[in-house]
Amino acid sequence: MFVEHLPSGIAVYRSASREASLRVVLVHGTMDRGAGMLRVAREVKHPNVTRYDRRGYGRSFHCAPARSFDDHLDDLAEVVGNEPTVVFGHSYGGVLALALATRGHAALKGVAVYEAPMAWQPWGPAPPRREVGLVAAVTQFVAGVLGQEVWDRLPQSSRDARIAEGQTMLDELAWQRTQHFDLGAIAVPVLAGVGAESGLTAQRAAAVARNELGPDVVRVIDGATHPATLTHPADIANMIDELVLLVGDEFL
Repeated sequence: MFVEHLPSGIAVYRSASREASLRVVLVHGTMDRGAGMLRVAREVKHPNVTRYDRRGYGRSFHCAPARSFDDHLDDLAEVVGNEPTVVFGHSYGGVLALALATRGHAALKGVAVYEAPMAWQPWGPAPPRREVGLVAAVTQFVAGVLGQEVWDRLPQSSRDARIAEGQTMLDELAWQRTQHFDLGAIAVPVLAGVGAESGLTAQRAAAVARNELGPDVVRVIDGATHPATLTHPADIANMIDELVLLVGDEFL
Protein backbone atom coordinates (compact mmCIF):
# COMPACT_ATOMS: atom_id res chain seq x y z
CA MET A 1 0.00 0.00 0.00
CA PHE A 2 1.19 3.52 -0.83
CA VAL A 3 0.05 6.64 1.04
CA GLU A 4 0.07 10.05 -0.62
CA HIS A 5 -1.52 13.44 -0.18
CA LEU A 6 -3.28 15.13 -3.09
CA PRO A 7 -2.82 18.87 -3.72
CA SER A 8 -5.95 19.48 -1.65
CA GLY A 9 -4.30 17.66 1.27
CA ILE A 10 -6.59 14.62 1.06
CA ALA A 11 -4.85 11.44 2.27
CA VAL A 12 -5.06 8.63 -0.30
CA TYR A 13 -4.13 4.96 0.12
CA ARG A 14 -3.33 3.06 -3.07
CA SER A 15 -2.80 -0.68 -3.50
CA ALA A 16 0.70 -1.89 -4.23
CA SER A 17 -0.45 -3.41 -7.51
CA ARG A 18 -1.72 -1.02 -10.17
CA GLU A 19 -1.46 -3.38 -13.12
CA ALA A 20 -5.11 -3.18 -14.17
CA SER A 21 -6.14 -0.15 -16.20
CA LEU A 22 -9.41 0.15 -14.26
CA ARG A 23 -9.27 1.45 -10.70
CA VAL A 24 -11.64 0.80 -7.78
CA VAL A 25 -12.13 3.74 -5.39
CA LEU A 26 -13.72 3.11 -1.98
CA VAL A 27 -15.53 6.01 -0.25
CA HIS A 28 -16.33 5.79 3.45
CA GLY A 29 -19.37 7.17 5.21
CA THR A 30 -19.95 9.66 8.00
CA MET A 31 -17.75 9.37 11.12
CA ASP A 32 -15.49 6.83 9.39
CA ARG A 33 -12.18 6.94 7.51
CA GLY A 34 -10.37 5.02 4.79
CA ALA A 35 -9.28 2.42 7.33
CA GLY A 36 -12.94 1.48 7.69
CA MET A 37 -12.75 0.15 4.12
CA LEU A 38 -9.65 -1.96 4.72
CA ARG A 39 -11.53 -5.25 5.17
CA VAL A 40 -13.39 -4.67 1.91
CA ALA A 41 -10.19 -3.71 0.07
CA ARG A 42 -8.57 -6.96 1.16
CA GLU A 43 -11.49 -8.98 -0.21
CA VAL A 44 -11.78 -7.24 -3.59
CA LYS A 45 -10.32 -9.47 -6.31
CA HIS A 46 -9.52 -6.55 -8.60
CA PRO A 47 -5.88 -5.57 -7.95
CA ASN A 48 -6.08 -1.78 -8.32
CA VAL A 49 -7.85 -0.37 -5.24
CA THR A 50 -7.75 3.13 -3.74
CA ARG A 51 -9.11 4.28 -0.38
CA TYR A 52 -9.00 7.78 1.06
CA ASP A 53 -9.85 9.74 4.20
CA ARG A 54 -12.58 12.19 3.36
CA ARG A 55 -12.09 15.84 4.25
CA GLY A 56 -12.43 16.32 8.00
CA TYR A 57 -11.68 12.69 8.90
CA GLY A 58 -8.56 10.65 9.73
CA ARG A 59 -5.40 11.92 8.04
CA SER A 60 -7.49 14.44 6.09
CA PHE A 61 -8.65 16.08 9.32
CA HIS A 62 -6.11 18.88 8.82
CA CYS A 63 -7.63 19.95 5.48
CA ALA A 64 -9.62 23.15 5.31
CA PRO A 65 -13.18 22.45 6.49
CA ALA A 66 -15.71 21.69 3.78
CA ARG A 67 -17.97 24.66 3.12
CA SER A 68 -20.57 22.68 1.24
CA PHE A 69 -21.58 19.29 -0.16
CA ASP A 70 -19.78 20.31 -3.36
CA ASP A 71 -16.43 20.41 -1.55
CA HIS A 72 -16.76 16.72 -0.68
CA LEU A 73 -17.84 16.02 -4.26
CA ASP A 74 -14.84 17.91 -5.63
CA ASP A 75 -12.57 15.84 -3.39
CA LEU A 76 -13.99 12.62 -4.81
CA ALA A 77 -13.55 13.94 -8.35
CA GLU A 78 -9.91 14.75 -7.50
CA VAL A 79 -9.35 11.22 -6.18
CA VAL A 80 -10.90 9.71 -9.33
CA GLY A 81 -8.84 11.98 -11.57
CA ASN A 82 -8.47 10.88 -15.19
CA GLU A 83 -8.05 7.12 -14.70
CA PRO A 84 -10.99 4.86 -15.66
CA THR A 85 -12.61 4.15 -12.31
CA VAL A 86 -15.51 2.44 -10.61
CA VAL A 87 -16.51 3.88 -7.23
CA PHE A 88 -18.00 2.09 -4.25
CA GLY A 89 -19.55 4.24 -1.53
CA HIS A 90 -20.84 3.23 1.87
CA SER A 91 -23.67 5.29 3.37
CA TYR A 92 -22.79 9.00 2.90
CA GLY A 93 -19.95 7.87 0.65
CA GLY A 94 -22.61 6.31 -1.55
CA VAL A 95 -24.43 9.64 -1.72
CA LEU A 96 -21.23 11.24 -3.01
CA ALA A 97 -20.60 8.42 -5.51
CA LEU A 98 -24.11 8.67 -6.95
CA ALA A 99 -23.99 12.49 -6.98
CA LEU A 100 -20.75 12.38 -8.98
CA ALA A 101 -22.39 9.97 -11.41
CA THR A 102 -25.44 12.24 -11.63
CA ARG A 103 -23.28 15.18 -12.66
CA GLY A 104 -21.15 13.11 -14.99
CA HIS A 105 -17.41 12.45 -14.87
CA ALA A 106 -15.56 11.17 -17.91
CA ALA A 107 -13.42 8.70 -15.94
CA LEU A 108 -16.29 7.29 -13.87
CA LYS A 109 -17.35 3.98 -15.43
CA GLY A 110 -19.65 2.52 -12.76
CA VAL A 111 -20.96 2.97 -9.23
CA ALA A 112 -21.79 0.54 -6.44
CA VAL A 113 -23.27 1.72 -3.15
CA TYR A 114 -24.39 0.21 0.11
CA GLU A 115 -27.30 1.92 1.83
CA ALA A 116 -26.77 5.42 0.44
CA PRO A 117 -29.41 7.40 2.38
CA MET A 118 -32.06 9.48 0.65
CA ALA A 119 -32.25 12.05 3.42
CA TRP A 120 -34.28 14.50 1.33
CA GLN A 121 -37.22 12.08 1.23
CA PRO A 122 -39.99 12.58 3.84
CA TRP A 123 -39.09 9.15 5.20
CA GLY A 124 -35.32 9.73 5.04
CA PRO A 125 -33.09 9.71 8.12
CA ALA A 126 -33.13 12.98 10.04
CA PRO A 127 -29.81 14.59 11.00
CA PRO A 128 -28.92 14.77 14.70
CA ARG A 129 -30.56 17.65 16.51
CA ARG A 130 -27.89 20.31 17.09
CA GLU A 131 -29.45 21.37 20.37
CA VAL A 132 -28.38 18.10 22.00
CA GLY A 133 -24.77 19.26 21.78
CA LEU A 134 -21.82 18.06 19.76
CA VAL A 135 -20.61 15.33 22.11
CA ALA A 136 -24.08 13.84 22.54
CA ALA A 137 -24.77 14.02 18.80
CA VAL A 138 -21.53 12.16 17.99
CA THR A 139 -22.15 9.56 20.69
CA GLN A 140 -25.72 8.96 19.52
CA PHE A 141 -24.73 8.72 15.87
CA VAL A 142 -21.79 6.34 16.27
CA ALA A 143 -23.60 4.21 18.83
CA GLY A 144 -26.64 4.12 16.54
CA VAL A 145 -24.57 2.82 13.63
CA LEU A 146 -22.13 0.52 15.42
CA GLY A 147 -23.97 -0.17 18.66
CA GLN A 148 -23.55 1.31 22.12
CA GLU A 149 -21.26 -1.53 23.22
CA VAL A 150 -18.84 -0.81 20.37
CA TRP A 151 -18.75 2.89 21.26
CA ASP A 152 -18.18 2.06 24.93
CA ARG A 153 -15.27 -0.23 24.03
CA LEU A 154 -13.46 2.40 21.95
CA PRO A 155 -10.30 3.78 23.58
CA GLN A 156 -10.73 7.31 24.86
CA SER A 157 -8.31 8.56 22.19
CA SER A 158 -10.57 7.13 19.46
CA ARG A 159 -13.66 8.68 21.03
CA ASP A 160 -11.88 12.03 21.28
CA ALA A 161 -10.94 11.81 17.57
CA ARG A 162 -14.57 11.13 16.63
CA ILE A 163 -15.78 14.04 18.74
CA ALA A 164 -13.21 16.31 17.04
CA GLU A 165 -14.76 15.24 13.71
CA GLY A 166 -18.26 15.98 14.97
CA GLN A 167 -18.72 19.31 13.19
CA THR A 168 -17.95 17.64 9.86
CA MET A 169 -20.60 15.06 10.72
CA LEU A 170 -23.24 17.66 11.55
CA ASP A 171 -22.52 19.68 8.42
CA GLU A 172 -22.59 16.83 5.92
CA LEU A 173 -25.71 15.24 7.38
CA ALA A 174 -27.46 18.60 7.10
CA TRP A 175 -26.25 19.16 3.51
CA GLN A 176 -27.56 15.83 2.28
CA ARG A 177 -31.10 16.99 3.07
CA THR A 178 -30.95 19.24 -0.01
CA GLN A 179 -27.91 18.11 -2.05
CA HIS A 180 -28.58 14.71 -3.46
CA PHE A 181 -28.37 12.40 -6.46
CA ASP A 182 -30.74 11.74 -9.36
CA LEU A 183 -30.80 8.06 -10.27
CA GLY A 184 -32.54 8.81 -13.56
CA ALA A 185 -29.64 11.01 -14.69
CA ILE A 186 -26.96 8.34 -14.22
CA ALA A 187 -25.62 6.86 -17.45
CA VAL A 188 -23.15 4.31 -16.02
CA PRO A 189 -23.90 0.89 -14.47
CA VAL A 190 -25.13 1.02 -10.87
CA LEU A 191 -25.42 -1.65 -8.17
CA ALA A 192 -27.13 -0.90 -4.86
CA GLY A 193 -26.68 -3.07 -1.79
CA VAL A 194 -28.91 -3.28 1.27
CA GLY A 195 -28.77 -5.40 4.40
CA ALA A 196 -31.52 -7.94 4.88
CA GLU A 197 -31.67 -6.92 8.56
CA SER A 198 -31.46 -3.15 7.97
CA GLY A 199 -34.21 -0.75 8.94
CA LEU A 200 -37.13 0.70 7.05
CA THR A 201 -35.38 3.76 5.60
CA ALA A 202 -32.68 1.58 4.01
CA GLN A 203 -35.32 -0.77 2.57
CA ARG A 204 -37.27 2.16 1.14
CA ALA A 205 -34.13 3.54 -0.52
CA ALA A 206 -33.51 0.11 -2.06
CA ALA A 207 -37.09 0.06 -3.31
CA VAL A 208 -36.56 3.43 -5.01
CA ALA A 209 -33.45 2.05 -6.72
CA ARG A 210 -35.45 -0.96 -7.94
CA ASN A 211 -38.25 1.26 -9.26
CA GLU A 212 -35.98 3.77 -11.02
CA LEU A 213 -33.15 1.53 -12.26
CA GLY A 214 -34.76 -1.90 -12.45
CA PRO A 215 -34.94 -4.90 -10.12
CA ASP A 216 -31.58 -6.28 -11.22
CA VAL A 217 -29.55 -3.46 -9.62
CA VAL A 218 -30.28 -4.31 -5.97
CA ARG A 219 -28.18 -6.80 -4.01
CA VAL A 220 -29.54 -7.94 -0.62
CA ILE A 221 -26.88 -9.10 1.86
CA ASP A 222 -28.22 -11.75 4.20
CA GLY A 223 -27.73 -11.09 7.90
CA ALA A 224 -26.31 -7.61 7.32
CA THR A 225 -27.24 -4.25 8.79
CA HIS A 226 -25.76 -0.82 8.08
CA PRO A 227 -22.07 -1.45 9.00
CA ALA A 228 -21.73 -4.26 6.45
CA THR A 229 -18.31 -3.01 5.34
CA LEU A 230 -17.10 -4.25 8.73
CA THR A 231 -19.35 -7.27 9.25
CA HIS A 232 -19.77 -8.58 5.68
CA PRO A 233 -16.73 -7.32 3.71
CA ALA A 234 -16.65 -10.33 1.38
CA ASP A 235 -20.24 -9.70 0.30
CA ILE A 236 -19.48 -6.03 -0.35
CA ALA A 237 -16.36 -7.01 -2.30
CA ASN A 238 -18.37 -9.47 -4.40
CA MET A 239 -20.68 -6.62 -5.42
CA ILE A 240 -17.69 -4.47 -6.37
CA ASP A 241 -16.11 -7.27 -8.41
CA GLU A 242 -19.46 -7.83 -10.12
CA LEU A 243 -19.55 -4.15 -11.07
CA VAL A 244 -16.04 -4.40 -12.53
CA LEU A 245 -17.27 -7.22 -14.77
CA LEU A 246 -20.34 -5.21 -15.76
CA VAL A 247 -18.18 -2.30 -16.85
CA GLY A 248 -16.45 -4.44 -19.45
CA ASP A 249 -13.47 -6.49 -20.41
CA GLU A 250 -11.56 -3.58 -21.94
CA PHE A 251 -10.28 -2.55 -18.51
CA LEU A 252 -9.39 -6.02 -17.17
